[in-house]
Amino acid sequence: MAQAVDTLADGRPTFLMVGTVEPRKGHDQALAAFERLWEEGSDAALIIVGKRGWRIEELAARLASHPEAARRLFWFEGVSDEALEAVYQRASMLLAASWGEGFGLPLVEAAQRRLPILARDLAVFREVAGEGALYFRADSAGELVDALRDAVERWRNGSLPDPQAVAAISWAESTNQLLSAMDGTDTRPQVWVPGRRHLYRPGHPALHSQVTEAVAGRFCTKGTQGFLVYGPYVDLTAGSYRVNLHGEVSAPSEARYDVAMNQGAEVLAEGSLSELLMRGDLLLSRDIVLPQGAKGMEIRLWVDAQAELCLDAIEILALESGGGSACDMGGTAACSDTTV
Repeated sequence: MAQAVDTLADGRPTFLMVGTVEPRKGHDQALAAFERLWEEGSDAALIIVGKRGWRIEELAARLASHPEAARRLFWFEGVSDEALEAVYQRASMLLAASWGEGFGLPLVEAAQRRLPILARDLAVFREVAGEGALYFRADSAGELVDALRDAVERWRNGSLPDPQAVAAISWAESTNQLLSAMDGTDTRPQVWVPGRRHLYRPGHPALHSQVTEAVAGRFCTKGTQGFLVYGPYVDLTAGSYRVNLHGEVSAPSEARYDVAMNQGAEVLAEGSLSELLMRGDLLLSRDIVLPQGAKGMEIRLWVDAQAELCLDAIEILALESGGGSACDMGGTAACSDTTV
């Protein structure tokens, strides 16, 4: 491995992917994108550091027998901390191509070593890296090729985001955040607690759209009028709740929302998205009170053809001890819907 790593210190753009090789990590799309670059004559290299995961038999065979293996393509399945450190030092940029992540530790590791970051535009990656990474959206290998070309150009002229802008926290700070979440002093969206938090992402069978399909875990407008999202038809007991819509917006235009139950016959809250537009990845946050609970509660977000926004998740939080899902009361209709 040492000899292979040494060959990378030759000034060519070298992208590093760190993490278990499995479908959600996006290695297959990354390999397809690099194959197109190599066909064009690019000297860019791709290094993959990570153990073999599940459901990658075909990809593993491609990596092992690839004509660029040990030339412009490297896969190190098991490396020591010292070897990984050497790879970080030789790489030009971290490539975080996961379709979904819980955190993204390699982004922090890269930032600590002042290694530039090219990351898929996921809410969690933006939370971790902030302004310290270059983000891309790619539903196809061709779109990732464009992102890689742009990243290489920025790397050559020194215009990539500064990884030092990533606000890495210590283990002590992480522990304090956890304690704050547990005692209720931290009001940011937290991890799921049974019956207290319902989180639905595009692609969940309880969420629907009239104007688009879920792509990479998002509903994004496409210049068509209609409901960007409606659902999840969850049964809730009496209590107070907070409804949050997570995503990002470029132009809310005439987008409107409502919270309803009984197949939309009874509207509990409604309004214009632009009036309640929040900061960061929170499109809106609205508190509602259900004195008698709700049967089949749904959140609907209507957009016109000029709206430009993406929805990442619908979150329903129980604010009082009396609030919760039908699961808490012995019901079954919503039990499968309370998982993230």
